[in-house]
Amino acid sequence: MKAIRVGEKKLSWILGLAVSALFATILLTPSSSAYSYSMTIIEDYSWMDDLTPWGTQFADIVDTKLSNDGWTKEFYHKDSEVTKEDFGTSNYGYEGLDETDFHWHFGHGLSINYDLALWDYSPWNLWATVGSNDVDDKWDYNNEWVVFQACHVLRDNNWGAALKYSHMVLGYSTATYSDPTVADRFFYYAIDTNDAIYPSWWLATKYTYDSDVKAKVIADTEDQLYHDHLHNHGYVALDEYPDDSSVWIQEWDC
Repeated sequence: MKAIRVGEKKLSWILGLAVSALFATILLTPSSSAYSYSMTIIEDYSWMDDLTPWGTQFADIVDTKLSNDGWTKEFYHKDSEVTKEDFGTSNYGYEGLDETDFHWHFGHGLSINYDLALWDYSPWNLWATVGSNDVDDKWDYNNEWVVFQACHVLRDNNWGAALKYSHMVLGYSTATYSDPTVADRFFYYAIDTNDAIYPSWWLATKYTYDSDVKAKVIADTEDQLYHDHLHNHGYVALDEYPDDSSVWIQEWDC
């Protein structure tokens, strides 16, 4: 378990614009094709309510935005194709999301233990989940950023323990809604206006949801929290090495 440091800086448009301007020269570094992304989308459940067609709509937006920006898709697994290993639960062999720079997951999150529910989760199949304990200290290969478009999951701060060398996980600590606008707005800010990742998520969630939804980010370092941009859109902080036992958290009402 990592210790928690709650960021106290106030977020505004000025933060995103200032950071983007300060590190504009980073845009001259390698092309986006050097970077990869992955998606896991679960919308067809065996026992829980289906989320069709919203998962596919999210996937189409992520795919379009990143591929048009020059990124390479590593994998897209859907419904029963999605396995626990896709979430980077192993440090050898297939490492799932940890083999890509950016990962987006869409699906149900559980309010009882804040795990992600796999497609066949039910009261008779309680182990069909992915929890923070499954990825503790595991994201140490290639990944920088993970988005969980799922209810409740980031109420568990222990997801931050996955961030060995990965930078940030974004999501929600309450119930949320299957509105793909949040993905479209996130990439608008992060790609089109070159804002940092945290302010892009803040702005996108504020734009999409009402105050009954709480959004959240957990970052490995303060520099990553406030300054990370998508590759080729500004400064990207260094991996934390050696990794310590603390994370930085921001949470807000949308």
